[in-house]
Amino acid sequence: MQQDLTLITPIAGGWEALAAELRNRGDQLQAGWDNDAPAALDAVTQLHFLSLFVIEPQGENPALLVLEASFDGSRDAFLDRLVQTNAALLQAVYASCVGYPAGATDEQLRAYLGKQKHCNQLFFVGCPGLTTGRIAEDREIAEEVEGVIRALNPPIGRRAQIVREVWQRLSRGNRARVLSTPKRPFWVRQPLLERPLPTLYWYAKWPLAIGGWLVLALVLIEYWKPGLLPGWIAPPAPVLEATWCWTLFFLACAGVLTFIWALIWWSEFPSRLSWRMARDVIFAKLEEYVRTSLLALPSFGALLGLLALAHWQWGLLWKLILLGLVVLLFGALVAAIVWYVRLLRIGLREPGDTVYDLRWDPARLTQLREREDRLAQTHLVSVTSIRPGWLRMATLRCVLFLIHWLARIFYNPLGLFSTQSIHFARWTIIDEGRRLVFISNYGGSFGGYLGVFATLGATGVSAIWNNTEGFPRGFILLLDGARDEQRFKARARDSQVETLFWYRRYPRLSVAAIERNAAIRMELQRFSREGFRIAEAELDVFLRRFAATTP
Repeated sequence: MQQDLTLITPIAGGWEALAAELRNRGDQLQAGWDNDAPAALDAVTQLHFLSLFVIEPQGENPALLVLEASFDGSRDAFLDRLVQTNAALLQAVYASCVGYPAGATDEQLRAYLGKQKHCNQLFFVGCPGLTTGRIAEDREIAEEVEGVIRALNPPIGRRAQIVREVWQRLSRGNRARVLSTPKRPFWVRQPLLERPLPTLYWYAKWPLAIGGWLVLALVLIEYWKPGLLPGWIAPPAPVLEATWCWTLFFLACAGVLTFIWALIWWSEFPSRLSWRMARDVIFAKLEEYVRTSLLALPSFGALLGLLALAHWQWGLLWKLILLGLVVLLFGALVAAIVWYVRLLRIGLREPGDTVYDLRWDPARLTQLREREDRLAQTHLVSVTSIRPGWLRMATLRCVLFLIHWLARIFYNPLGLFSTQSIHFARWTIIDEGRRLVFISNYGGSFGGYLGVFATLGATGVSAIWNNTEGFPRGFILLLDGARDEQRFKARARDSQVETLFWYRRYPRLSVAAIERNAAIRMELQRFSREGFRIAEAELDVFLRRFAATTP
């Protein structure tokens, strides 16, 4: 799973010289990409993105050096590898920072970085569970599959036949990679937002099954060996009687369903079969029935145990339900009071706020756009001031916390705020000076990216930045705000910090391309394991990923 690192370090002095040094190194790195030249950071194999930039001093707040990175594995392993392979870069950069020892060795550099505080309130991953190695493999497999499909001249026949031929023409190494495809995180495989009921069942089935079987085991022990269990865990007699009644009820239902199944099967039985063929069909049907019944036994036992628990602890269950309702109502009351206070303060103070019509600065805009729209990805840094007062800070922290976890629990294939262009994004609150830092690695253009924020993602974006100064005026936190698209974009440009040094592992891949390659690999794995006995419509969707024309 991808991890994040955000180190914010005060600069002792000469921040302009440090910014110039980083800008020079960033220009060299960009020139290497334009010529497909390797970079020193390529040696950090687990690294997705890394950037270094300077936040200028503001009043009494010193200038800050920010290192942000997105990588696979643990932070300690990443920092070890980063120092081993790029010590010269880090030594030159951190020599200007507070507390860095003069003439430090690589070991001292590693210890210095380890002491820096990592801080993030919200971290979003656009392609969760896809490591740098997996992304490279997926791309290679997708390119080979596409090449094979293009080579079919023309791809005529049934879809299953075409896909099977594509699979057989793949190299042995790529076929082995497809069959050993690692699983994505559980919230990607079971998206609660798209499939709420199946996902809730998937989350709850094992705890419920274990609890049900434990209670059923107690019931069986008490039934066969009365008095063997201690009194505090021994099911009472009414529970035993109720469990026996439920067992008879379910067995009767199973018998009725079996009888109906037998009648339907007998009516469909072929009339003209030899004795040996009829025997084989009967045995096959009986084997299927027995196998299905055995597979249903675990669920049957768990259900009996849960029914026994309901009869046994009905009073306790009602008390727990009532306690949960009381907690929810109390939380709702507290939230309502906080919102009332907040709305009262907004009504008294914020209508008088001035909404500045920011003007574009052509020179600064040209400087900021030097590294934008180069290849498939762009980097954005924004620093804004948080509105004064503890309520604003508390609201912002709560919003960031909720979005951080809701984005995982309610996984959206369209991305954060329905913007399928974010590779990684993070929001960090700098305690010094009450500032909010937003860092994003995204695909596409600046205008298109913020345009989606202002339309599809306006509610979430407004909930965050309505707590900052200079943002277009919002209404009760969630409304308006970012929907004022022109002021929103102007404010974003005004708060933008120049990206001085930025590394990206796969500069020519967008989020959509990465997810497409991963889907191709996972679909091929499923097709091959099921012997390509897949519905023609699914295979047609697979082939259309390559714009393959089939009759």
